[in-house]
Amino acid sequence: MAAQFNNRIRQILLLALIVVMGFLIVKELYMLLPGFLGAVTFYVLGRNGYHILVEQRKWRKSGTAFLFLFGFFVIIGLPLYYAIHLVTPKIYDIFSHSDELLTGIRAFSEKITGFVGLEVVDVEAIKTVQSRVKDFIPTFLNSTANILGNIAVMFFVLYFMFVSGREVEQW
Repeated sequence: MAAQFNNRIRQILLLALIVVMGFLIVKELYMLLPGFLGAVTFYVLGRNGYHILVEQRKWRKSGTAFLFLFGFFVIIGLPLYYAIHLVTPKIYDIFSHSDELLTGIRAFSEKITGFVGLEVVDVEAIKTVQSRVKDFIPTFLNSTANILGNIAVMFFVLYFMFVSGREVEQW
């Protein structure tokens, strides 16, 4: 009777340990979850074409997986590159000519005040917004690194999902 009770306590403690470890893994890897979900999404989009090429046309698994990864990289990378390429000079101009921007906003505010009679934009509010935007830049750069990390995780997981697709689906 005592041995059965001890085994029951061990099982409960082991189960509790597994639950705690699972919680910690999910908590620490939560930032990589979008990369994993992106890999699953792209796998679902490309699996039929991949399996046709590998199983019917007898292409090599790894080569076909790299071909699909390259295609998905182009689909993601080109719009991202052009968006960054188009937006970066505008942001640079805003920060390098912030005094001219403040002068333009003040002039616009004075015109609105002349028409309506109410002060729309306060100079202190403009300076507060400007300081908040400058404080936002490090946060933005950190999120950019997070996005690049998620893209790397996505392509890593996607490669192995393609190469071992049938086994992953059965699992």
